[in-house]
Amino acid sequence: MATILIIEDNVTMARAIASKFPAHNCLIAYSYASAEDIYEENKEHIGFVISDLQIPPVGLSPKIRCECMPFYSIPFINQLIRSGFKRDNIVIYSGYTDLIRNDSRPSVSIMGIKMIQKSFSSLNELERYVKSKI
Repeated sequence: MATILIIEDNVTMARAIASKFPAHNCLIAYSYASAEDIYEENKEHIGFVISDLQIPPVGLSPKIRCECMPFYSIPFINQLIRSGFKRDNIVIYSGYTDLIRNDSRPSVSIMGIKMIQKSFSSLNELERYVKSKI
């Protein structure tokens, strides 16, 4: 089974997400720096990434912080894509998708990556989507 990297700074939400995938090894990163470290140590096993958009920017340079504020996971996602990680194996699970989504575009993506509105009631949608990909 593929390992899932969950990038989420809310401990309760991170655990709720991980609980949806008991058959998979789930690694949780709570900041940009921890996402980088965990990925580097486990990249040969990580098959899917679930990422919030707004995570603590620990480890980001001031220049990059200004460029992507407040969506600090974007530089990490860009690194994944540049390294050859498939966009289809990344989902953005964020409360900020409602700023982008509207009635005419109920399904939204950023950089070609699926986005799902984060809430405890949408965990089943996230679970279905991830399981359809891995």
